[in-house]
Amino acid sequence: RRASSLPNFGPLLLRLHRPFAGSVETVTISRMASGACYASVVVTTDEELPAPGTVEEVSTVGLLRGQEALEASDGRSWPHLRSLDKLLERLRVLDRRLCKRRAANPDYETSQRYHKLRRQRARLHERIAAMRRDHQHKTTATVVASAGTIGVDDAPVLERMRSPGGRDYADTALYELSRQLEYKCRHQGVNFVKVPGATPE
Repeated sequence: RRASSLPNFGPLLLRLHRPFAGSVETVTISRMASGACYASVVVTTDEELPAPGTVEEVSTVGLLRGQEALEASDGRSWPHLRSLDKLLERLRVLDRRLCKRRAANPDYETSQRYHKLRRQRARLHERIAAMRRDHQHKTTATVVASAGTIGVDDAPVLERMRSPGGRDYADTALYELSRQLEYKCRHQGVNFVKVPGATPE
């Protein structure tokens, strides 16, 4: 942990996710529904991003964001974590308890037990999102490290979410998967291409 000081806030005790060097431009502090606070720091450095290399067939990988897994044209696949499915029953239990608390007490907003349940539910949502985000970071880092050019299907996410397996698609966060691939390719000098309606081939 490290101490820092911000205008209008004074000294703060921070737990750095990773060290950084450069000129700090902005610091955005966000407070989650569970009460946890996070600081997002924008830093300006003199480092330049590597230029993308030439497109070579040997190092080119096509990716299909499927319902069950992220499938590659070379036969590899990375199953989705499905963090919501893993904790869905616990989330339903907390939802039912919150509904009962609201029904039993018209003045529930002043109830400490109600707010304790609400914070438990918020922490569970944050845990689900953190599990999904961690899994996607590990998956995308592995994909980018093993390819020179990556092509990703650009099928509309909204149409998939309207399908019978819509909740599964929502749980996989397909847009976030593409976003992480795109910016990691840019940082590693890997070519990134969006292919409309593509299949891995």
